[in-house]
Amino acid sequence: MQGEIDPEKEGDALRAWGELSRGGREEWFKIFLPYLGISRASWYRRLQYLERNRPRKARADQGQRKIPQVEEWVRRIVRQKYAPEEGWRVLTTEDAVKQCLQNGMIPPEAAALPLCTINRIARELGLYRQPERQNRFQASFPGELHQFDASGSEHFYPVRQEGGSWILKLRRRRQKNRDKLERLRVWIYGLVDDYSRVHLARYVVAAGESAADGIDFLRWAWGKNEEHTPIYGIPETLYLDQGSMAKSKSFKDFCGAIPVNLKAHLPYKARATGKVEVRWRHLWRRFETIFGASQDWQKREISLDELNRQLYAFIARTNQGKHPNLDMSKLEAWLTGVKTQGGVVEIEPSAFMGAGKRYRRVLDGAGCFNFKGVAYHVEGLHSAPVWVYQLLLGGELLVKDPESGKVLEYHLFSPRLLGEYQGTQKTPLEEILSDAAYELPQASRFDFGAELPENVVYLTPRNRELRGGPEPEAQQGESAVEAREGEPVPRLFVSTLDRYEHLLMQIEQGRELSEDDQNFIAWFRSEYQGMLDLVGEAITRRIKMQLTLMNRE
Repeated sequence: MQGEIDPEKEGDALRAWGELSRGGREEWFKIFLPYLGISRASWYRRLQYLERNRPRKARADQGQRKIPQVEEWVRRIVRQKYAPEEGWRVLTTEDAVKQCLQNGMIPPEAAALPLCTINRIARELGLYRQPERQNRFQASFPGELHQFDASGSEHFYPVRQEGGSWILKLRRRRQKNRDKLERLRVWIYGLVDDYSRVHLARYVVAAGESAADGIDFLRWAWGKNEEHTPIYGIPETLYLDQGSMAKSKSFKDFCGAIPVNLKAHLPYKARATGKVEVRWRHLWRRFETIFGASQDWQKREISLDELNRQLYAFIARTNQGKHPNLDMSKLEAWLTGVKTQGGVVEIEPSAFMGAGKRYRRVLDGAGCFNFKGVAYHVEGLHSAPVWVYQLLLGGELLVKDPESGKVLEYHLFSPRLLGEYQGTQKTPLEEILSDAAYELPQASRFDFGAELPENVVYLTPRNRELRGGPEPEAQQGESAVEAREGEPVPRLFVSTLDRYEHLLMQIEQGRELSEDDQNFIAWFRSEYQGMLDLVGEAITRRIKMQLTLMNRE
């Protein structure tokens, strides 16, 4: 506009425009519009341009405060305004002023300050939260860094299972309350190569983010697969947020065993993984929204397999898009970088089968252990500790020997039938005990019948002290009945109860007892009356059984 009007003509027109009287604009238009060679609308646009760019005269009192202490008041108000810690919203200026007045941080006369004046002075003093400084980074080659994340679908939700696959339907927007009620949701896992920006993603149905689903997705994304050919291979570092996968010990052990460096950004710093985070907004608008652009979207159903098939085709097209920093497509950047680096690092498929939670168990003598209420038997090992891994992919168990790391065979335990035996391998100790080469020489065997040394001192047993006085004397534990000619030598008794039962048996057989034996019975009954009340019947029953056996003989 400025180059279309002659400056001298424009000056004449502006002077005449400034001297116009009331109702003189139409006359001005008839004279000066042909003179300038522009339309009426162009002239008004020219006036707006000149007004915007007109240098304003500074106020005489600019930078001076009518109230000297107003800047200190504003500083206190701003301090209260930003009192909530990070993660909370900033207070409004109005609420901050109210709290400062209630807490006595500013005088009552400060309440008369307009809110716009407080905000203006705060801006002049630089008292506002500036946007956080951002640092952009990019990997140097494909596979140096993969950004990994999971998110819930914005429009799809599961309704039923059919033919081994989930059937999904659409709704307008994600409904958190309904998601909590339904328990299951449609989740999408994805990763982006930081150098080439190629993207891979896949839908799953689950209750929430889990290490098992994350590892299963990485097995699909990092392995050779026709659904995302030619992109595959493991990275040096996996970058993700502070979610359930980054905190899962199983996921950490899995990444450490491959090995892949696991790095999680700080909490509330989602921009750190922005290359994969921004993909979700792109998918919701360019992929999921297309399904709702029809009148029958509420009745439409789609299987999870079909949804993933269409997602793979959509991502294949987006990977053909231009790289933001390189003069080539994202896929070309990946292929060129891989060729420069000499190829990709492939992963052994069996590496994913070892990912699981580890538990310590100790086998009993039969080689069995219990795991979550189920008994298992390990072949070829017993009475030893083992590591039990519950695999995240499939939930199966894997048993390993802690010392050798060997995988052990196991099966559900079931007891053998009576009379059924199974031989076991001999232990190293049993081997040498049964080996003739390790037989002990005859001279090393002990002979308890040999003469003992002369300095051995033999101890003489003493009578026990009993309640109520010592036990009636008996010659070295023998019965007081003297041996008569032609009769066997009286027996030795192990205890007083044994002698008591022997005398009762003689009474049952009709034999006559000596005075010493009668005194012993009277003493025993008085001394152990409480015991006899409890076991008297048992003693009598045992004596009768012995007499019955003697009669049979």
